[in-house]
Amino acid sequence: DGGQRLDPGPTEFVAAIPALLGFHPEESLVAVLMDGKSLVCSMRSDLDEDPDPVAGVIINAGRNGGADRVLLAIYTSEDADTTLPYAHNLAAHLTYSGLLVGDALLVHADRFWSLMCHDAECCPREGNPIPAGTTQLESERVAQGLLTVAPSRQALAALYTPRPEL
Repeated sequence: DGGQRLDPGPTEFVAAIPALLGFHPEESLVAVLMDGKSLVCSMRSDLDEDPDPVAGVIINAGRNGGADRVLLAIYTSEDADTTLPYAHNLAAHLTYSGLLVGDALLVHADRFWSLMCHDAECCPREGNPIPAGTTQLESERVAQGLLTVAPSRQALAALYTPRPEL
């Protein structure tokens, strides 16, 4: 993913995540490491009750890639009250390591909420809608001959399953 330049607002960031990963995540933590406006690395992990192990992986990737900040998205069916302690613990680890946490978003169905912003003007209680349709990043991937976004991680993995009959 290195070399791509972006400076996304939260709506653009959430809309771009499936194209960055190649699939629509579920019950996942997504971390996008940045160096200024350049994308260093995007990574996804299953959600776990303890964010410490994944924090270590993100910190290591950030150091190896020269990242100075990270954007987080937590895809879950849980509500903000349940997700907030996890996000705060993870953000504390990342901040202590020197990574600026640009935002931490809760993503559920077709809406998202910032776990760091409390301004009702930009972050309403009912959340913000995730734009439907094809994103610019997804269009660019297709134009480059890359795969479109798979509906799930399992569907993406199935594309790479060995087929003995071939």
